[in-house]
Amino acid sequence: MITTSTTYQLDSSANVDNLDETRGHSRFYPQGLSAEMLLDSIDQVTSRPTAYGGLPVGTRAMQLPDENYSNQFLKLFRTPPRESACECERTAAPSLSQSLFSLNDSFLLGKIFDAKSTATALATAGGDHAERIRRCSWLPFRDRQPPSKSKRRSSTSPRSPIPRLPTAI
Repeated sequence: MITTSTTYQLDSSANVDNLDETRGHSRFYPQGLSAEMLLDSIDQVTSRPTAYGGLPVGTRAMQLPDENYSNQFLKLFRTPPRESACECERTAAPSLSQSLFSLNDSFLLGKIFDAKSTATALATAGGDHAERIRRCSWLPFRDRQPPSKSKRRSSTSPRSPIPRLPTAI
């Protein structure tokens, strides 16, 4: 009953009427990941966990007990100091230093280009073109099989993104 209602069927993308609207939640507002979620996502995609001194291997950034276990990535991507429970201390605006860090820092690049990382293993794996696309871009990052429309498109695509996969991540 709910899924057939008019309200449920409405589109979440912006249109002419709600393009400038920011308060009434009449459409979907894209949001970035928090610093902890972003680092945990990078760890999962690359299969290279971040080490935090004194904590067991595999500890996620979301599980850190306090900011004393923070690292440069979490500070740069604006993890707020834990002085209050309010999330209003967190800012989502991107910065130039975040962009430069993402492009040049050995912490992030080391995870991506490590010989044991998922990206490197998938990029160097054998198999036909469509199968490599499926293994590289759908299963590890989206955790699902590609829809049949995407399968057809990737099997007929002349350009292969596989050599550029680690950089694309």
